[in-house]
Amino acid sequence: MRLKKNIVVLCIFTLFSFILLGCGTVKDKQETKLEKDYVLEIKNGERFFKSEIVPKSYGEKVILDYFKIEISDEYNDFENIFINSESFNSYPKIYKENFNNGLYTEELTVHSLEKLNEKDYSNKPNDIKYYWYMDRLKEYNPNEFEIIEVKYTNKLTDKYNETAQWGSGNWTRYFIVCKEKDDSDWKIYDIYGHM
Repeated sequence: MRLKKNIVVLCIFTLFSFILLGCGTVKDKQETKLEKDYVLEIKNGERFFKSEIVPKSYGEKVILDYFKIEISDEYNDFENIFINSESFNSYPKIYKENFNNGLYTEELTVHSLEKLNEKDYSNKPNDIKYYWYMDRLKEYNPNEFEIIEVKYTNKLTDKYNETAQWGSGNWTRYFIVCKEKDDSDWKIYDIYGHM
């Protein structure tokens, strides 16, 4: 009788373990598919985008998509990667006008993407990583958010480089990406820092 009881308990434990393992593999499969299928280089005439790293999450993917759009001239696609806000709704128009005036990025290479932990962006107001608008983000109340440090190199057209606030060079910026609801896509909420 005791042996039957132990066998039943073992079977239930084994079944439960397989269920938990199966739940974990769905996310793993999605991330593996993302890593395997993501295009790391695009060319647009003489212009190009390159990422030296593969995105590990959909939050990182949307950041790389931002840089790809900058090179691809598909500026209307900004509407798909930014939250609906006055700050970003004008991006397609501004980028198109700049492009028509010879003010655009010629080359862009992303070197690293690093997700910050809460201590990195909330403890030291004098640190460049510090995010000053956390109250505004909490008011927006996304289901999830991440702050990701991006290191990249860009080369602007000569005309653009003469007038740009941040010209050609090596840069570090911070992207706040979020999911408004559990079933929403990741979108860019804010961008800060230029060092």
